[in-house]
Amino acid sequence: MGIVLLLATAFALLGLAGIGGLAFALMFRRRNRARAFREQRDEHMAMLAEGIERLAEEDPSAVAPPQERPPSVEIRREWGDPPEQGKVFEEIGPAGSGYEGWDILLRIHEGAEEYLGTKAFQTLEARFTAIPGVERCLQEDREVFLFKGATLTHDALRDTCWKLFLEAAGE
Repeated sequence: MGIVLLLATAFALLGLAGIGGLAFALMFRRRNRARAFREQRDEHMAMLAEGIERLAEEDPSAVAPPQERPPSVEIRREWGDPPEQGKVFEEIGPAGSGYEGWDILLRIHEGAEEYLGTKAFQTLEARFTAIPGVERCLQEDREVFLFKGATLTHDALRDTCWKLFLEAAGE
């Protein structure tokens, strides 16, 4: 009986060693794969960097960030020239919850920047700030303009902002 127990123990240890060896082999293989992946990734990144450098030498504007997007011909055709005020100005009213300290909120359509072009769109905050009676104007989230000014009515502000929007569109 003792010899059977000894043989069973020996086979069990050999079996565990075999499983351990298999686990070690799989782990070693996984490490090699990970190393090969990292090497391939680094090689591809180097090739990409070389390509960008060559492109920058040939045409620097191709890799430069966009400085100015011109007005979209498509959206101007779709909206009309001039567009309807209701297409551009989506909402004007009291600046409610979340906008404490501001009197009026003007929400414009997200396509307004495409309609005007980047350069003209970026002038809207300064144009709106210059309106008589506006103490302060803040552009938030591209489509939201907040106004502070005790003498402003919603209708007067909307009409004045609309004239300034059309002025920017004409430039």
